[in-house]
Amino acid sequence: EALSEMLARIKVAPKHVLRLEEATGNGRYLMIGAAEHGFIDSQRGLALICESDLLGERVARRRQDSRRTINPDTLIRNLAELHIGQPVVHLEHGVGRYAGMTTLEAGGITGEYLMLTYANDAKLYVPVSSLHLISRYAGG
Repeated sequence: EALSEMLARIKVAPKHVLRLEEATGNGRYLMIGAAEHGFIDSQRGLALICESDLLGERVARRRQDSRRTINPDTLIRNLAELHIGQPVVHLEHGVGRYAGMTTLEAGGITGEYLMLTYANDAKLYVPVSSLHLISRYAGG
């Protein structure tokens, strides 16, 4: 679902299929399934791209291994609740600090993003539409 939304933003509309055999002819197809790595079948003119190919092994494995949940009491429901420097938790990337809002362009589409900072000055840009992935840090 998240991939469908991302593709829609860049005006790519793949056909949803239930089985790989349904992906016939030229085109883009989207299928939910269990595959750890993609492949290219040059005889059929087919390339399978998996979550791990797009997001990297660590992110895909973390998503599969631990379906974490967020405590509803710590959810951030409004951007006004955030303050620069405040520790927050991203569901998939862990504890970081809120560094403000920024406007970015990706694939010809401009959007508003929350900027989170991590160790070694690493930055994560989170689309406002993914605010549900951010919660208040409740640790000590």
